[in-house]
Amino acid sequence: MILSELMQTNGGCDLPCWWGVTPGSTTVHTAKDMFISWGISWNDGYVAIGRPRHIGVYSEFIVEDDIVQQIVADGTRDRYDLAYRFTEIWQSYTVAEMLNRYGLPSHVFLAPPIAAEADVPNEYGLLLYFTSSDIRIRYLVAAEYLGEGKNQICSDFEDVQDIRLRLYAPGKLKQDEASLQSSLENYISWETATGTSLEEFHNMFKDEDIINCIEVD
Repeated sequence: MILSELMQTNGGCDLPCWWGVTPGSTTVHTAKDMFISWGISWNDGYVAIGRPRHIGVYSEFIVEDDIVQQIVADGTRDRYDLAYRFTEIWQSYTVAEMLNRYGLPSHVFLAPPIAAEADVPNEYGLLLYFTSSDIRIRYLVAAEYLGEGKNQICSDFEDVQDIRLRLYAPGKLKQDEASLQSSLENYISWETATGTSLEEFHNMFKDEDIINCIEVD
């Protein structure tokens, strides 16, 4: 119940605040006391509600000088009978929702699977930067193998297998952007990977009710 409420209301705040904790201003003591008051364990900044890697959400609150500076939140779709719970829990953080709330991303990157295979879902990393909002979010998206090293990825949220949300103190993402991008292994820009622009990406993913697909290597 606590998890469902937090994922719906986000503790009454907007990203990059997460569950009532704002990077750059919330003290570690305030965050810890808040979670403990809800009956949730605070393990050196690690908070898990539900079943992490299944129907739960795993959050890490990174602290410097007693202030929460970064937050990482992660959830993975259960590939079995509880897969619908992932869709329910993360509904406010679909690609379409993020685009409609925060506009055109400053950067979009795509990472292909290490080896494309037939008859199995090939998972692509889709990484979005909303630099002015101090938000970076990565989706792991199942793609359909088309043969000859080609796959098709679509804008259907049911294809998203995992979400990792990283939230920064004000201005910190912009400050670290160059070094963060240089550390991305296997990721290439959306424009290079698909031959389409960020505006076309926005149009492709912005409507949850319209499923668009694109062929990628």
